[in-house]
Amino acid sequence: MKKKVKIVLLVGTRPNIVKISQFRRVFSQFENFELKIIHSNQHYSESVSSVFFTQFGIEADAILPHYSGNASAHMGHIIEHLTMELMKDIPEDQPLMFLSSDHLIEKENIFFKEIQRHKKYLSNKNIFIFGIKPTTLCSDYGYFVTKKNKHIHSVTKFIEKPNILTAKKIIKKKAYWNSGMFFMRKDSVINNFKKYQPKTYKNCFK
Repeated sequence: MKKKVKIVLLVGTRPNIVKISQFRRVFSQFENFELKIIHSNQHYSESVSSVFFTQFGIEADAILPHYSGNASAHMGHIIEHLTMELMKDIPEDQPLMFLSSDHLIEKENIFFKEIQRHKKYLSNKNIFIFGIKPTTLCSDYGYFVTKKNKHIHSVTKFIEKPNILTAKKIIKKKAYWNSGMFFMRKDSVINNFKKYQPKTYKNCFK
């Protein structure tokens, strides 16, 4: 029997729910695909559930724990609990991609090429982040600075939404916009939370 391809959709905002409204119906037509819908609890409430989920005929297979905090911490919370939710289904050394739903990737061939090129460097400790070369001075985005370390570039510093003067300085140091897209192995996510956020990691099993 042919092994099914598992597709996981993570939704959190109301526009996301509208966009994926037809996925369940479409995927049900294909026997070789298995679809799982996970709600990040970003905008979850009973009213949202009844209006958007019920009316569109969507049922979330899992709902992540609620979190209130800043955007960066919320992203970490989502990645952490999503990893735990998928833990049983994914092998320890399985490469994972975390992609933003609102990014337009125009040069897909280059994007896929970089994924394949860096796949061999994945380990149970590191996490790759995709950077975007700044095209203008902007204080609305997060930045990060890197340095070359053998065959890869290591992030040395993150700067969250700097003022224009600071943005100008770090762009001269070849800083990148933080895309919020990540490439890593499952065991790396778990090991990094164990090391840097042990309390949060333990809370996932309560």
